[in-house]
Amino acid sequence: MSELYPDKVSGQTRTNNPDIVKNVRPERKKRVTSLPPAPVANVLPEAEPQTDFRTGFLNTLLVATVLGHAGLIWYDCSVQWDTPGQIGGGMAFVIVTASLLIATDPTRTRTSSFAMWFVALIDLGAWWVHFPTFQRAGIDDVITGVFAAFLCAASWVALYLYRDYRID
Repeated sequence: MSELYPDKVSGQTRTNNPDIVKNVRPERKKRVTSLPPAPVANVLPEAEPQTDFRTGFLNTLLVATVLGHAGLIWYDCSVQWDTPGQIGGGMAFVIVTASLLIATDPTRTRTSSFAMWFVALIDLGAWWVHFPTFQRAGIDDVITGVFAAFLCAASWVALYLYRDYRID
């Protein structure tokens, strides 16, 4: 008898005699029973987990700095302009507080960024409110101006750090 020479044409095998054709089952593909191992990711070592106390204390300090400055703006406005200053300073306090709350939402990065930069404008404008309120006899105006600028900058940096820390 002749040997079989496979010629895979439409699932059939032929012998060397072309007149005899045998039907054969088509080959089945091997089924994958398990997934291949996942490639090792280039992952940085995990940061040291922070304690609840440390996280809570940091959040408290940053929030207190931002709200403390907003309260100071409110106070300085009310000292200088009485009732209209209380209303305007209160509005500044509400805007800063709302921005602080938006800063805690990691799903609203564009909105919280816009709110943070709006607070930067409020903090820049606060210099003109703080400076006349802080002026005292015996203290140079340059020192008073630097102190007022420091308060404004410290408040905005605290909001920036708080937002960046919460969104990370």
